[in-house]
Amino acid sequence: RMLMWGLVAGAVCKVGTHLLGLRDKLSLFRPTLAVSHPAFKRLCWLALPLLAGILMAKVRDEYNNVYVLSALDESGLMQANSIGKKLQSTLLFLVPYTLSIAVFPFFCELVDKKDHASLGRLVTRFGRMLLAIFVPFALFVAVAAVPLTSLIFRGGHFDAVAVQRTAVSLSFYTFMLPAAAIEMLVMQAFFANRRMVSVTLIGILFSSFSILVSWIGLKVCNGHELPLLAFIAGGLTLSRTFKCVTLVEMLKKNAPVFPFFATMAFLLRVTLAAGAAGALGWLVLHRVDAVAGLSGRGGDVLKLVFSGATFAGVYLLAARFFQIGELRELAVFALEKVRKRA
Repeated sequence: RMLMWGLVAGAVCKVGTHLLGLRDKLSLFRPTLAVSHPAFKRLCWLALPLLAGILMAKVRDEYNNVYVLSALDESGLMQANSIGKKLQSTLLFLVPYTLSIAVFPFFCELVDKKDHASLGRLVTRFGRMLLAIFVPFALFVAVAAVPLTSLIFRGGHFDAVAVQRTAVSLSFYTFMLPAAAIEMLVMQAFFANRRMVSVTLIGILFSSFSILVSWIGLKVCNGHELPLLAFIAGGLTLSRTFKCVTLVEMLKKNAPVFPFFATMAFLLRVTLAAGAAGALGWLVLHRVDAVAGLSGRGGDVLKLVFSGATFAGVYLLAARFFQIGELRELAVFALEKVRKRA
């Protein structure tokens, strides 16, 4: 009960901060419901496709996260699937979502000026920054999923079996981060162009694809828990990746985003750098465990520290070797924002 009241209080406080920020404009607020007003009709035409897409996404989540897993009568699988999504969804809203909201006004301004070339360069620039961060991060989480899950959640009824299940779910869901980050950025460009219907249809199509993969997993896995979790999380990750690629290709009709050969070369360099870091990080993780015989939360911390430091060091060196300048560009961009705030 206190948790629910806390959520309500947080929502009220959030609205309060918006009202505080708009305090000098509150005198202009005139609540009316003019159904016949052209602006209201336009708002409805823009919002209705999005509502249809949101409804389909909820159907997908209910099918994947509840119906498929409840068929096995294993409540622990629902828990593992749900917790496995938390890290991905938290990071997605902390970084890409915040960035996409911040750049939306600039996208609108460029669209109104019909400056599609600048829009394309801006989307590509920020997209490559996000990929330079989230591709290696997803690989590191896959490498260190077990100690990471054990450190955060293990205890009480959350035993070694729950850790293993959640680690599988976490690994597959985290691989969705790069595509989901680009999708959020590209969606804002579509919204700036007032293109809602095509985005919604694509979302419905790939939500249906995710449901299909989960249904196949239910039929193929025959009650085997870990493969089924992999099907559900992997199917959603695959669908978001296909959706991201489709949206990028569609956006190219309006703006020159992510030129093919340059983007493929960039992804190859990032993948090679992250792959080298992942291989050495995995080796250090298992070597430390084998030599020191670490256990408990202290052991999990040491495993993550050693493997994480190795991964980060190797990735930064490889990024320098492969000339992945987006990392430095992102660091400079972040420092500039911090200095302006200070």
